[in-house]
Amino acid sequence: MLGLSHRRFAVLSGPPELTTVADRLGGFRDELAAAGVTLDPAAVAEPVSPATAATGR
Repeated sequence: MLGLSHRRFAVLSGPPELTTVADRLGGFRDELAAAGVTLDPAAVAEPVSPATAATGR
């Protein structure tokens, strides 16, 4: 998407306490930063309820 000149992004994220979620979001931010793009913190949506086997999410 960066190659197509997109500069505004939104992220539907998982629970921030999971290392896989934090690593994925961090890598995405790093790639954007390398292209001179900043991810707006307001454009990162985290789940409202926890993802657990009990909630089925």
